[in-house]
Amino acid sequence: MSGLSEEYEGVISILRFFRKSGQLYMISRFANAVDSRTALAVLEEMLELIYRLPKNKINLKEEKCKDEDKTIRVCLEDKIRREDAEWYRSLGAIVCDNNEKILIPCPEEPTQEELDKLKGAIDRLEVRPSELAALAMARSR
Repeated sequence: MSGLSEEYEGVISILRFFRKSGQLYMISRFANAVDSRTALAVLEEMLELIYRLPKNKINLKEEKCKDEDKTIRVCLEDKIRREDAEWYRSLGAIVCDNNEKILIPCPEEPTQEELDKLKGAIDRLEVRPSELAALAMARSR
């Protein structure tokens, strides 16, 4: 399955964005897609959600935590409850500002070629959306 990570890097990047932001229901929707049409529709909805977030949450610029020097390109910045900070950390979010804010880096967008390849692979039963969702949920090393 490690080859899938490289073949569908953009798709997995989108799924990981939703993992980090705590929106696990979106990953579940993709994982449970019954056919390629449904899977691609869910991915399209995910992309729309990422790039159509309310202006107070989307940032699309370089951002950093007050207590760190590292700067990242952020697509989502949101306030969180301090008691939820560990949960967001476990999902891979960058938690900062005294455990009151999360920063989620922008995902890599899949190319049209990658999406076409995914559609064919799902149609031929070579890849299941649940396999890609499992890779997205796995912790990075």
